[in-house]
Amino acid sequence: MTSQKFGAAGLSPKLQQRGQSGFMLIAVLALVGLVAIIGTALVAMTITATRVSAQSTRETERVMQSDAALESIVSTLRRNPSAAQTDCYDSATLGSHPKSYMYPSGASVGEEGSVIVSCETTGTFSAVRDITLRAYTGSPEKLAGVARVQITDMIGSEVRPGINLVVCDWQLGSAVRTSAAPCA
Repeated sequence: MTSQKFGAAGLSPKLQQRGQSGFMLIAVLALVGLVAIIGTALVAMTITATRVSAQSTRETERVMQSDAALESIVSTLRRNPSAAQTDCYDSATLGSHPKSYMYPSGASVGEEGSVIVSCETTGTFSAVRDITLRAYTGSPEKLAGVARVQITDMIGSEVRPGINLVVCDWQLGSAVRTSAAPCA
């Protein structure tokens, strides 16, 4: 009988190869598992970033719509001669907002439709109108902007509608408080 030499563990070369192939299988499975975990984390992060971006876009659009509505209504109240020395000219009751204006926003995102702008004045008719406007957007309504302006309609005894405009306070977005700063 001839003697055969086997490796250090006393295993034949065929058995030694099988042992290493099992190790390689475990190593490949561990690598695939690691790649799957990293891939899942990246997909979850991408989904979260997409949602945050979409919410930020909606909020930005809401603020821009409110700003445009406030600016348009202030311009109308200042430049329209019929609005001079009147209390919230051409306003209507919209929902729970007496003396309000509907401003079409032309929104392209979500259910945002129009901006409702409520109007308040000091109620006293004088040469200067002190007007506070509040812009509401969305459903349910959310306060998105507040503006307080003074519009001068007379100089001495001469009627000059909208001759002067003073913006006392203009708040938009997350910085909005329910009350506007007084005019100095």
